[in-house]
Amino acid sequence: MIWLDGRTRRFERCDPTARRAAAGGGGGGVGHLLAPMPGKILEIAVQPGESFEAHTPIIIMESMKMEMTLSAPSAGRVARVRCVAGELVEMGACLAELEPVTPATESAP
Repeated sequence: MIWLDGRTRRFERCDPTARRAAAGGGGGGVGHLLAPMPGKILEIAVQPGESFEAHTPIIIMESMKMEMTLSAPSAGRVARVRCVAGELVEMGACLAELEPVTPATESAP
């Protein structure tokens, strides 16, 4: 953790394979939603624990004056959101952790 300009920031070590997957255009599949390029998080459209269908917008980010909607590759559930609106992220950063929906998880409360 780093304290900078009155704000605390937590940094996590990057996985080089995750960066390569993001550079190849992959969103990480169900498991991790990765930033396809460096940019600013504009909006987080889901909350942890929320279920979603395939192609549901998860995060909206801006990069090089373009707005990008990062959508779910398949149906699932949000396990964890790892970014906040307004945050600047690097290419390959894990923005959200997603879980696949299985019959066992669909019936869970």
